[in-house]
Amino acid sequence: MSAQQTSVDFMEAAFAGLLHDGGKRDMHSYLSEQDTTPDEIPFGFFVVQGSEVNTAELPAAQAGLTRLTALGIVAHSHAYAKDTDLGDLGLKPGTAMNVLRCGDIWVYVNEAVAIGDDVRVMATNTAGDVGDLDGPGSFWGNTANGGDTVEITAGARWMSETTGAGLALLHFDLDAATYAND
Repeated sequence: MSAQQTSVDFMEAAFAGLLHDGGKRDMHSYLSEQDTTPDEIPFGFFVVQGSEVNTAELPAAQAGLTRLTALGIVAHSHAYAKDTDLGDLGLKPGTAMNVLRCGDIWVYVNEAVAIGDDVRVMATNTAGDVGDLDGPGSFWGNTANGGDTVEITAGARWMSETTGAGLALLHFDLDAATYAND
């Protein structure tokens, strides 16, 4: 007698940094210049201008995340070389990475969000260490973390909801965004 299948495992609907669809999007390429330990940039995190024109890094302070320094959100790709480009958390320094300036992308958000809620980016490392899901470059919703988060609601909109921390679909437009320190 053969065994019968009694359950089905489903894959997650998405993962951080996954582009949502083939709709309108604007991507640019930058080299990772992250040098804070751990020195990797996770997929789905917000990055700012590095020290050179073609480089990007995670924000280090509220003052460092402005219209002039904001670059966008790191998008996932299967084109990265496992041994040289990828680390345990994301992309290693010197890796050329795709940064979404406009479009829909899945990101990890640190609290429950609903469509229409504010969108915030953690700009410091007081809540979590670099590379942590609540560290610099990570996403937050309605809860301002005074002195640490920057609101970008004018250029971003939650396209899905979460009941707690987890993945949410975000529509982002760098050119429409304004940056307000909380």
